[in-house]
Amino acid sequence: MDINQKSILDYFNMNSQQELIDFMKEHPNNQDVLLLKELIARLENDGGDSFE
Repeated sequence: MDINQKSILDYFNMNSQQELIDFMKEHPNNQDVLLLKELIARLENDGGDSFE
């Protein structure tokens, strides 16, 4: 896990990527979840790696 993933997990107070994914599925309209989804989409569109 790199520093960016750790920062995202810390922001959401999660211990694992799976825990964050579950949270995102349970709270699809949460403002922070929507922002994170947008950031992931932009990274993928720019040719960057996804977080999964």
